[in-house]
Amino acid sequence: MTDTKQYVRAEWIRARGSTLWWLAFAGLLLGCVFTVFGMGFQVETASDLMNWHGLLITGMAAPLAALFAGSAEARERTARSGGTAWRPVSARATRAVRLLIVWAALAVFYLLVFGVTWVVALLLGYEGSSQVALAGLFAWVGALGAAGLAAGVSRRIGVLPTIGIAAVCNLGLGFFVDRDWWWFNPAAWPLRLVLPAMGKQFNLLPLEPGSPMYGESPLPALGLCLLLAAAGFACAVLMEPRTVRLRRKPETHQVSAPKATGPAVARPTHVGFGAALRGIHRAALTPALVAALALTVLVMVFAIRYPAEVRHALDSYALLPVGAGVLPTLIWPRLRPAWALMQIEHPMTLTALRTWVLAVVALVAAAAAATGGGAPDDEARRFVLAVLTTGALALFALIVTARFGVAWALAATIVWTIFSVTIGGDVLASTPLWILAVPAWPEVADTTVRFAIAFIAGVVLLAAAWAGAGRALKGIAPLRR
Repeated sequence: MTDTKQYVRAEWIRARGSTLWWLAFAGLLLGCVFTVFGMGFQVETASDLMNWHGLLITGMAAPLAALFAGSAEARERTARSGGTAWRPVSARATRAVRLLIVWAALAVFYLLVFGVTWVVALLLGYEGSSQVALAGLFAWVGALGAAGLAAGVSRRIGVLPTIGIAAVCNLGLGFFVDRDWWWFNPAAWPLRLVLPAMGKQFNLLPLEPGSPMYGESPLPALGLCLLLAAAGFACAVLMEPRTVRLRRKPETHQVSAPKATGPAVARPTHVGFGAALRGIHRAALTPALVAALALTVLVMVFAIRYPAEVRHALDSYALLPVGAGVLPTLIWPRLRPAWALMQIEHPMTLTALRTWVLAVVALVAAAAAATGGGAPDDEARRFVLAVLTTGALALFALIVTARFGVAWALAATIVWTIFSVTIGGDVLASTPLWILAVPAWPEVADTTVRFAIAFIAGVVLLAAAWAGAGRALKGIAPLRR
């Protein structure tokens, strides 16, 4: 028992003040936003207040669980486990306690997200307020397995690929939650547990008497979710971190006479902006970024076989907003160690970095316009709005990555992507709420008035993001791990 308390205390000290708990308490903000948006429509019961909570369950639950677990694993990898790898401690016990802390952080997150709605429903006297509390409990239980599996997988392949896999499972496999074979689809187990408690279908419409989930007992799904949590716990505890074998080369020592050298070359008095831009390009163009750009272009090319509407939706709702958030997470870890020296060496480094980010965004937007298949004037409109909105989001993600870390940037990417899909891809796009779906402006700003509003707002957002990045990256605060 004493050893267990020591492991828990050590992990608590590591996690205190880290990104994990900042993400957990962000549930308060998310709960307030969901509740306020839910009250903007006709509300008759407490279930109607959870319309926006469905976004969290159907689109963000598994990626957020992966983000929670991955942030803890990334923290330990960066800190080299605090030196405990060379001390007489159990690595498996440490990983087990780390996952328990992640589960506790997820409990706080869902308590705040659904707790705000439960309090509002209770104060306003809506019928079925206990249904909100039950949905929050089931949402937490459903996230346990995803967090455990993500902890082990992110330890092997990294946080970003793990979040991508979780998103595909949540959205792709979760779509089949109402099928008869949902028993064999682990990604559907949490949804099968939570959605009936919320009274929602996967498309967030109310459950109807003819639905397979209507009136279903939660016990089968609850048992399967607990089984998934046990499998996730075993994965998180037993999976070892990835190691790299070092190949020792035979050492040879060659002794030669010293070479004659001339006088030292003086540094030029002025170095142009092009030199700073070339330096940023060489440092930021990592193999991971090249692979991401190549994959994006390949997806656009292969999508040519589909109608133009499908290609435009793919670009506006997925490729561009996700790429805007992922781009800074791929380049900033490479630049950060030498960032202070780079600014000393060249005063235009900060401007070069922002210009380079916008150039990459413009390149991807041009590829989207070239493969869009629409009329030239429509593709030009989409290109202009895509550069403005995606560029602003990319610079904003750069600020978040530099100030708070990769985890926060990925969390923001998940939120704005799902948010824009929900508003821009629904009937809400015909309401004034379209202005809130910034990544979807190329898709929804299809009239002269809307284009004018989106263009002006996009220029303002891009200018604000440009100035904010310039101010944020001049003095880099320590990252929260």
